[in-house]
Order: sequence, then C-alpha cells, then structure tokens
Amino acid sequence: MSGPLANELGPVIGHDAVKREWLGAAGSGRMHHGWLLRGPRGVGKGRLAVQFGAHLLGADPWGKLSVDAESHVGRLIVAGSHPDLRIVRLPVDDKGKQKSEIP
Repeated sequence: MSGPLANELGPVIGHDAVKREWLGAAGSGRMHHGWLLRGPRGVGKGRLAVQFGAHLLGADPWGKLSVDAESHVGRLIVAGSHPDLRIVRLPVDDKGKQKSEIP
C-alpha cells in the first residue's frame, strides 16, 4: 500500500471505547454531527479520524475500523484522491518548519 495516506491506514492500537462508541453510533443511524478527538501528540488521533472517515465512505466493509485498501474506495483513500475525503494539515513554511495555524 503506497500513497499519501498509506501510513494513516494501519491498525489503530487502543482507543477501544471510542471505537465502540463510533461503531455503535454509525450502526444506529444516529451519528453525531461532529466528533472531538483529543489527547497527547502521537497517540493515533489522526489515524483514527482517517479511519472513521473511511468507514463512513464504505472502505470498511466488516465494521472493524480497518480499511480494505484493495477496494475501489480504499484505493482512492490511499491515493489521497477520494472526492469526499479531505485531510487538512498544518502547512509548512518556505524553510520547512511547520506553521502553527491553518490559513
């Protein structure tokens, strides 16, 4: 699996309560309009958010929050070209330093 989002689609370790809540809400048809993922840097919030989005787009046929990268939707997500998934990240300045705000 290669592409801009390939690293975001690996397994998510932990976050079991959040995963259960997400899958329960998605399965009930009563999904919240927004989800706040917070915690220390490096615990997998970004990866989990991408997998939640992939789940909503149908790249997770078994409901286990793991993306089937061989499916049509999974290939689009891995390539960073799915029309309904936009990843917004902090930009980098001309010197290669990450900016602190999204313009």
